[in-house]
Amino acid sequence: MIYIPVGVTETHGALPVDAETVLAEAMALKMAEVSDGLVLHNLPYFFAGGTPTGRGTLHLNWCL
Repeated sequence: MIYIPVGVTETHGALPVDAETVLAEAMALKMAEVSDGLVLHNLPYFFAGGTPTGRGTLHLNWCL
């Protein structure tokens, strides 16, 4: 099993801007340990729907 942790880099009040990315990677590492899987590098870029204009937020916009 291969795990790819995905988390949004966005403002979280008192928490660091990469809190979701760090938590996603920690969960993926634990699941890989249990299932004898691999963890690829995390993807800190995703759609930040709630805070697209917050300080430190990385926001992807889907334009075609």
